[in-house]
Amino acid sequence: MTLLLAAGYLCAQALYTLPPPPPSGLSDEGNVLGKNSDLQQQVLEQLKQLETDHGYRLYVIIERSLIATTPSAMAADLQQEWIPKGEGLVVVFESDTGKLGFGRGLDASEGIMDGNDGVPAYSLVEIISDALQASEGIEVPELFIHKLVGEMCQNIGA
Repeated sequence: MTLLLAAGYLCAQALYTLPPPPPSGLSDEGNVLGKNSDLQQQVLEQLKQLETDHGYRLYVIIERSLIATTPSAMAADLQQEWIPKGEGLVVVFESDTGKLGFGRGLDASEGIMDGNDGVPAYSLVEIISDALQASEGIEVPELFIHKLVGEMCQNIGA
C-alpha cells in the first residue's frame, strides 16, 4: 500500500514540472488575454513599469485548467523557485474555475529584501484585498485579470 501511494505521488510530481519564469512577467497558456491584444499590452506594460520603477517582480500566470495542482500550490511552488527572497509575487489564475493563487506567505519578515524596503506581508494582504475588491463582479476573465493586475501594480507602486 505504501509503495502504491509513493508511486502515485511520483507520477503526480512527474506531471507537474516548474517552467522557467516568463521574461515579460506574463504567461498566458490559456490565451485569456490573447483575445484582446490591447488589454494584453497594457498588462505587460504595467508589469514592466512596476519592475523598472520599484524593482518588484509581479509574475502573472494564466492557465486554462490545472490538473496535477491547484492555483495556490502552483503559485507557492513558482514563488519559491523564481523569487525565493520575496522581491516579488507570483499570481496564478485558473480561467476555467476563476480560482486565484498567490505565491507569498504571510510571515512578517516576507517581502523585506536584503534589508531594503520591500512589500511586507501586512501591506501585501491589503494590496491584494483592495485589488480583489476593485475586480469584484467582473465576470469576463480578460477584464478581471486586467483590472486585478492594474490595481496590484498601482498599489504596490504606491
